Amino acid sequence: MEQNQDETLSFLESISEIEVKNISQSVLTKPKISSDIIDPVFVNLEVRIPKKIEKIFKSVSEIRYLYSIVDQDYIEMYDTYENRSLIKVFVANFEDFTFSATPSSHINFIFNKDRYKRSVNQEIRKKYKESLQKNTQFDEFNHYNCLKDKYLTYQIQQHVNFVFINDGTFFHIQIKNLISILRSKDCFVPKAKKSDDKSEYIVNFLSSVPGVSTNVAKHIAAKYNSFESIAAALENRSEFCKLQIYDESGKTSRFLPEKIFERLYKIFLSKKPNEKI
Repeated sequence: MEQNQDETLSFLESISEIEVKNISQSVLTKPKISSDIIDPVFVNLEVRIPKKIEKIFKSVSEIRYLYSIVDQDYIEMYDTYENRSLIKVFVANFEDFTFSATPSSHINFIFNKDRYKRSVNQEIRKKYKESLQKNTQFDEFNHYNCLKDKYLTYQIQQHVNFVFINDGTFFHIQIKNLISILRSKDCFVPKAKKSDDKSEYIVNFLSSVPGVSTNVAKHIAAKYNSFESIAAALENRSEFCKLQIYDESGKTSRFLPEKIFERLYKIFLSKKPNEKI
């Protein structure tokens, strides 16, 4: 179905800038960049842009990533560090897309939909005036609506995604969003270690609090065997801070620091939502 700026890939937060340094270049054509700085999302990447969309691609004031203009029908995101293609995105004008039985790509950037709609509407108005002048029957067939229905049907049947692009700014936003999603999939996210031991679970939780070491967490969990009992104990600062924390040798000890008490108090008992976990 049709997608607009609110329905396509969600916008990401603004990011910092770094200088362009030692970025490998593809042998296809000499990559270019229209800025002294490169967007960190595009480090070690070259975006290969089809010549037929060069005009809308260059319609923005600056392009903060390496790109090259090539003679092909798809946008290619190429990793210059690993020398591999990350993804290819087929491009076409709204009226030129081929609804083939086998999709060329499951992500398609479709250009000039609004321009084609205006063109069709102008032609309809022209024919309507002519029919009035000649007193002939007016043909109400609308090529734009027909094509729009074909896109919808094709998207449902072939499980493809269309991003309709009408200006350069939105185009560059979609390129950045696509790269961000691709790279987020490559990030390693360690799985949390599961444990059936209640005490170990409490230790893991407490030691995740900034400033609370595993040793301190073990001492707290040894005295208070539930989150409820920890919360209750935190009601009394002086008593909670009397907890003796022994070092690993067991020879020396110290009282629980008040800074740790304050951090735990905010997490368990603060009435401010942003201070609680």
